[in-house]
Amino acid sequence: MEERHMKPKSSPEYAVSTRKRAAAASLSFKTPTAARTVVNRGGKGKGSVRDSNVVGSSEKSGKHGNTSSKFNGRAKPRGAPPAVEDINSDEDSDHDPPGEENVTEPPEKSFEPPSKPRSADSRTLSQLEQENETLKERLNKKEAVYLLLQEELRREKELRKKLEAEVQRTKDELEDVKKEQESLIDIFSEDRDRRDKEEEDLRNKLEEASNTIQALRGRR
Repeated sequence: MEERHMKPKSSPEYAVSTRKRAAAASLSFKTPTAARTVVNRGGKGKGSVRDSNVVGSSEKSGKHGNTSSKFNGRAKPRGAPPAVEDINSDEDSDHDPPGEENVTEPPEKSFEPPSKPRSADSRTLSQLEQENETLKERLNKKEAVYLLLQEELRREKELRKKLEAEVQRTKDELEDVKKEQESLIDIFSEDRDRRDKEEEDLRNKLEEASNTIQALRGRR
């Protein structure tokens, strides 16, 4: 620094030293990789690496602007290696700060059709259907028997009612016969008493007549 202040700008020594510094700077920062190597050796952190990348990319953009007119009409062949800019951009993305990480979305779940039932499941289903049919047939038979029994029960109830009515009628008839019998017994008893009395009267009369006849015979 003292030497620069001591030498005037118009002196040839100052011009030579200035050209040397410019050449050294251009060689050290010719590519972003070299710039990163120099900065890392200097002991600077990530911020310096980003600054050197910016400087390298600005220099590349200037060079690319100068040479774009030459390669404007040419198309990139298939299978060509990636350009220096793509490599540099990939390297820059590797040195991005941790806060700028790419967020990948989870893959969408694809719709899966329902799997076909296994043979065991189908066999179980067929068994259940067969058991259901068997139970249904058994239920139909029992229902038919139940209907027959219900009809028979209804007939039995009607017959029981008829028999009860007949029994009641027979009871009434027996009661009437009993009453009539009692009445006849009374009549027969009265008639017997009357005949007994008449018989007693006739016996008495007969006895008197016999006595009268004997008395008349005795007078003769």
